[in-house]
Amino acid sequence: MASPISSAIFFFFSFSFAFVLSWSTSIEMENKVVGGEGAEPVARESFPIDGDVAWVVQVSDLHLSTYHPDRADDLVHLLAPALRAIRPSLLVITGDITDAKNKRRTTTRQDISEWIQYSNSMEAIVKYSGIDKRRIFDIRGNHDKYGVPYVGHELDFFSTYSVSSQLGRLSTVQSISLVGDDRKYLFIGIDDTLSIGIRGPSNLFGHPTEKRMAVVESELQYWDIYPSESVTKILFGHFPMSFTASSEKGQRYESLFARQSVSSYICGHLHGNFSRQLWRLHPSKLSSDVLVPRKAKGFWEWELGDWKESRLIRILSIDGGVVSFHDIELPRKHDVQDEFQTTIVITYPADSRNMNNMEQNNQSFRNDINALVFSTQQIINVTAKVFDSFRDYKIVEEVPLQLISAVDKPLFHGKWNTESYRSASATRYLLQVSVMDYQGKETKQSPTIFCRRKLRHQNGPVASNVELEQTVSSAGVFNHYSFSFQDMFGPHACLWSRTCFLSPALTWAPPLFLVATIYCTSANMNTEQR
Repeated sequence: MASPISSAIFFFFSFSFAFVLSWSTSIEMENKVVGGEGAEPVARESFPIDGDVAWVVQVSDLHLSTYHPDRADDLVHLLAPALRAIRPSLLVITGDITDAKNKRRTTTRQDISEWIQYSNSMEAIVKYSGIDKRRIFDIRGNHDKYGVPYVGHELDFFSTYSVSSQLGRLSTVQSISLVGDDRKYLFIGIDDTLSIGIRGPSNLFGHPTEKRMAVVESELQYWDIYPSESVTKILFGHFPMSFTASSEKGQRYESLFARQSVSSYICGHLHGNFSRQLWRLHPSKLSSDVLVPRKAKGFWEWELGDWKESRLIRILSIDGGVVSFHDIELPRKHDVQDEFQTTIVITYPADSRNMNNMEQNNQSFRNDINALVFSTQQIINVTAKVFDSFRDYKIVEEVPLQLISAVDKPLFHGKWNTESYRSASATRYLLQVSVMDYQGKETKQSPTIFCRRKLRHQNGPVASNVELEQTVSSAGVFNHYSFSFQDMFGPHACLWSRTCFLSPALTWAPPLFLVATIYCTSANMNTEQR
């Protein structure tokens, strides 16, 4: 009779063989689906913008459900009026469009009624908000792939009911460019869901392939024909970097994005109940050679909370290459469909706590204050106020802002002298914009931190926000998620989720095997002692 140890070893090698076989099968299937012969690698579109200030709206994790019709109803009653007031250049929906779970939330499966619900809601949004349907881009999340054997299968409802599929965008990589007077803003959407849609909870991680990463890098390089200072690159997907596996050869997006001067990556997946401030700076190493110009490279990762419970949306703005954002929780007022709360987004200067623009010390800061004001009411006054935290938050300057654009672009602008606010402290000065509408109602934007700070490095000057993570920590308002499941559990941890075809319980095979081995060893020792 075989000993417990030998049985455990036999089980381990048998399961390892099945693991490798199923992994290779998954990769082969994924290569066929993603980049098969004749497949279009990138869906590319371009839209003009007025001037060089643009803004987009992001929504994520809708989780539309047959058992929770209010989520779809609120898309029409809350999101449509918001879009009508904001008038964004783009609307991006970053995955988990449907919930794909039964009423008790014990099993996962695709439900065509949820996809019809989504399609009808988007048609209503287009009708009531006035947004051009071609400017809506949606991508899959892991819930949208539950139980879908392959793209094009009868259960692949995304390929029928999503906005992107209805407009013929069938690629896993979408490239959108906003072309202004002197600048171009590039948005690339990435679908990293498994090609073979296993059921939850195994289907939790993003799985980029070598081919898809090559397509993304090629598209980023395509825009290098233009001067680097005139192009801003932003990517969007469903999975955070910490929930994204490496490719087959071990490549990761972090190094690719930094190498290609990506400004920021926006995503969803983790929901607002977990945290609404999952934002992280991914810095790359600076050259230590004193003869090489020290150029800071890196990108920001900004996860957005969910629509499902929080009804969150994000307004992301780009002003001369500087990227900022403002997250809004829409109030649930079904009886006031036309009401949208006045919202202020400072586009320049960017908040130092989430500032992605790596400006050098020897570069001059713009002496501009720019703010977008979205309102259903007529605005009669806009003022920027500067507070000094070293002087008990006393107002040290007030700057009137004037409307410089037409109705379609509610951009207010003012001039100030940034040299007056140089400080060794990165959190000394705060900026707040307040507006007054014709009814006398005042709206104030939450104060933002800005800094003109000189930092020195032993090998010379570095970017003004290389120490930004320390600055953010000292401000005490941000929660960085710097862990990675792959780093915690090894290079194959995320790959378990792509090979557990037989049962979601196989996700727990590695830890269960460890427990079983310890138990068998203990039992064998007890037998020998007897």
